[in-house]
Amino acid sequence: RAGTQARAFFAGRRIPVWTAMCNNNVAVVYYSLHRLEDAAVLYAEAATICREEGMLLDEAGCQANLGLVQTELGRLDLALQSMQRAVALFQSGDRAAAAADCAQNLALLLSRLGRTDDALANLQAARQTFAVLGRNVDVALTDLKMAALHLLAARPDVTLTCADAADACFAISDLPH
Repeated sequence: RAGTQARAFFAGRRIPVWTAMCNNNVAVVYYSLHRLEDAAVLYAEAATICREEGMLLDEAGCQANLGLVQTELGRLDLALQSMQRAVALFQSGDRAAAAADCAQNLALLLSRLGRTDDALANLQAARQTFAVLGRNVDVALTDLKMAALHLLAARPDVTLTCADAADACFAISDLPH
């Protein structure tokens, strides 16, 4: 309730930056409560405000979150647009790590849409970014995701999730050195 009141307060005073931040924060709460429709509306409103105010990196974060919510709602075409915009905005804002993280989510969506080659290209680009940044755990996780996609392309009867890849990575990291 407090978030809704804050949103109304800032919107009524035409303070768009704070309105966008409130929308985004309330959307996070709605998402955690599995109120996906409400979260999608607020992420979209926040993204629009950020775009209009020239806050492109903030818009990128809103678009990334919106893409995840749209994916859960089954709106895959809209999710694709949001995630592609988020990656492009993060890249243009020189936020390589955020772009790579978002590219991984985009890859999973592309895989779900049957676009395995595009998914693998996004994962490879993310992997290269993580390698340059020295994020070795992310490199390993990305390698596992690429391996899972190759396996799924060869064996569509197998069901794998990101959690499977993460569990495998953590199991490997627990091995004696």
